[in-house]
Amino acid sequence: MTTLEVPVPALELAPAPGGLDRNQALQRLKDFLQREKAQTFQLHQQGASGRLVVTRLARLVDTAINFAHTYALENTPPPVPLAWIATGGYGRGELNPFSDISLLLFHQDVPADSVERLAGSTTSLLKEAGLTVSLSCRTPQACLKALEGDPLTACALLEGRWVAGEKDLFQSFEKEVLEAFFSRHWFSFLRDRIEEQQTRHGAKGASPYLVESNLMSNPGGLRDIHLLFWTKRLAEVLPTRRELIPSLKEKEYPGLLEAHDLLLRLRTQLHLLSNKKYDLFDRSLHEPAASAFGYKQEDGLPAATGLMRDYFRTVARVCHLTRSIQSRFEDLKPSSQRATFFRRPLGSDFVAMGKRLYFAKPTEPLDAHWKLLETFLVAQRHHLELCQQVLEHVRENLRLVDDSLRSDSQAARCFLGILEGTGSVAPVLRQMRDCGLLGAFLPEFEPLVGFVHYESLPTYTVDEQTLLALAVIDEVWLAESGTTAQKRRLLEETGHHALLRLALLLHDIGKPRGPGHPLLAGAMIPTIAKRLSLGEQDAKLLQFLVENHLELSCLFERRDHGEKQALQALAKRVDDPMRLSLLYLLTYADIKASDTWSEWKDSLLWELYKKIAGLLSQQRPEAARPASFKEGLLELARGQGLEQEALRHCELVPPRYALEVSPQEAVSHLEMIRSLKSPSGGPVYLHSSESDHLTDIWVCTRDMPARFTQLSGVLAAKGLDIISAQAYTRKDGVILDRFRIAGPEGKSLKDKGIKELQQDLSAVLTGQLSLVELLRSRQRRVAPGHPPAPGPTRIYIDNNSSPDYTIIDVVSPDRVGLLYTISKCLADCGLDIHFAKVATKLHQAIDVFYVTLKDARTKLFDEEDLKKVKQRLMEACTAPGE
Repeated sequence: MTTLEVPVPALELAPAPGGLDRNQALQRLKDFLQREKAQTFQLHQQGASGRLVVTRLARLVDTAINFAHTYALENTPPPVPLAWIATGGYGRGELNPFSDISLLLFHQDVPADSVERLAGSTTSLLKEAGLTVSLSCRTPQACLKALEGDPLTACALLEGRWVAGEKDLFQSFEKEVLEAFFSRHWFSFLRDRIEEQQTRHGAKGASPYLVESNLMSNPGGLRDIHLLFWTKRLAEVLPTRRELIPSLKEKEYPGLLEAHDLLLRLRTQLHLLSNKKYDLFDRSLHEPAASAFGYKQEDGLPAATGLMRDYFRTVARVCHLTRSIQSRFEDLKPSSQRATFFRRPLGSDFVAMGKRLYFAKPTEPLDAHWKLLETFLVAQRHHLELCQQVLEHVRENLRLVDDSLRSDSQAARCFLGILEGTGSVAPVLRQMRDCGLLGAFLPEFEPLVGFVHYESLPTYTVDEQTLLALAVIDEVWLAESGTTAQKRRLLEETGHHALLRLALLLHDIGKPRGPGHPLLAGAMIPTIAKRLSLGEQDAKLLQFLVENHLELSCLFERRDHGEKQALQALAKRVDDPMRLSLLYLLTYADIKASDTWSEWKDSLLWELYKKIAGLLSQQRPEAARPASFKEGLLELARGQGLEQEALRHCELVPPRYALEVSPQEAVSHLEMIRSLKSPSGGPVYLHSSESDHLTDIWVCTRDMPARFTQLSGVLAAKGLDIISAQAYTRKDGVILDRFRIAGPEGKSLKDKGIKELQQDLSAVLTGQLSLVELLRSRQRRVAPGHPPAPGPTRIYIDNNSSPDYTIIDVVSPDRVGLLYTISKCLADCGLDIHFAKVATKLHQAIDVFYVTLKDARTKLFDEEDLKKVKQRLMEACTAPGE
């Protein structure tokens, strides 16, 4: 019989319930629950273990059920023989503050009205005392029928634990239900649970390293731990099959219990912080949880950094244990259910069977420490996964990875050989990370494992994001056509496959050390290069790539691609076509792995690369794209009688327009401009298209002071989330602004929404409708939502990169209406926006504005004015949103 293993103080209700009327019994039960819950939560706040807290909560519910059951028996004659059995998580003795309380009322052919009377009397008392239970009443036959048809019921009943009533009946439940069912179905039960787990782990976006993870369902979460406990419980229910049922080794249980304890403690904290059943560990809860657990800021990093590193290493350990169980279960399958593979020798130490790599002689250790690295090199070259036995061997021998091995030439050869591969490099590096070898061999990488860089509001930990970027390079190697094949040819031309991957692997190793991570990472490169026996030129190239890995992405995401000064500055810094190619590929992989990629972004980054490459070769490629753009636009315009407008359009738009806009889009602009300039024309025209569940809206109107502020304000008032924006102003005062937006609840806009948007824009631009009132009306209509993701707001002002404009970069947690807030603030500061580049990266807004003084049309130089602008922007971005 399952019992609660964690010792807790006795919880009693004295005197016995007999002789109390119902109101007295109810009050006593309420007082008990209130007092004991408060004491339990106080224990949690004082640092009690997660298992102690959830077990204590389960024990006090046990006591409450016993009390209510005893009261019902004494006041609902005649006595009825039945057993109250806790099931599911409550059966395991795990109750977090808002967990479900599941009960089975087990009996053997007791009249239904008697069962219902006793059950109703008991549960009504519990409910009025504040305990809502989920109850099913079943006989042995009904239990077996339910088990046959519902896997969730099988999981819940397997956890069955006696709480109140007849203990003899519970023993009958174990024998007549659990033993009878699982003696026939234990294998299929485990098979189905493992398959369900693998499906859950393989779902899109699932990863143990998600920054906002579900404590229950994420890989390495509590559901995975439950599977490990089910194998142990099956062995208890079926002692004669104990040797057959795959289970953990004794030495593995302490690690499991430690992981279980942290996850239970976190789940309790989430429930208390949210005041409800809530298992999504989102960013807004990281810092409060870390503070509650006693974590402190270290080296300028948030306290949550330490908590999350412990959390991710915990779930990684659980994932390792679940893979061990999966492997042991696979060995149990009958030969008819297993694929038959030939043993293919791979040298003297390894064999391949199917898609996995095994030791040729499992009982004999490898004869040299560097062969730990060779194991992964063989796997990569033959596109194999390492079997669990090999991974466990590596994990158990990490002590062999010392300074001597890190500087060993054979080990370096194997490691660089892995990075040199033409595919399957990222999966092999991921297995190296998961078993601990990557961090042991490259100790500079180890601090990235489980590290959350809160400044960038990431989706994954830094180590996982790095591996995703390396997977992009694997994709490049496999490409045979299209733009990705173009990148493959570029990579082949560089001849530095391993160096590029090594740069990607190391480019973020400075992040745990604080601000300025590219230079911090670069300072570590000479030591690493020496250990890996890199030549002097390769070491310098590696250091260049690591120290400058943000330069091209910054230019791509935050600067005007048509300004020569910024392009020339980067070309001067790179100073070599091959270094530029590697920097381009690194930037491509890094951005694609961490952001929503599109053909449009791909083409823009490629054009930017070609422009800088042209500057390096003393050509003028910047004319190439505008020329082809002009030809394409004229060809399309002739067919619609717009050729003269097209020629004039090319003269009036800024240079970057031809780089960032397609001829097809430009034709639609000509039509809008013709309508705008006609005698009967309205104040604003829109053209929309849909892509990736988003809506692209081009707005055509006449330029006026604070016009961009008005446009973004109306979008905010409509509840539209601006994902990105570009603003273009023709020399004749016509503006063409592109907004990529997500509608309410992330949906694209329909025709009706576009029409309503144009009506509101027209009304605001003509003064018929007050923008302030429009925004206020939205504030009244919309209930407060989930708070924006926490994160720092940073303001950068640059007077050097552009000869004509002051460039203001705003990096801040995103929210609906943020662009309007910023642009209005700039307008209120007396600044005109000439160019805006707006992007949303994950939950972070990265907005760039090229501005001048409204009256003087010059850059903003006065130091006091610059400080005031920065201060007012900071206040605007950090104030509560509309």
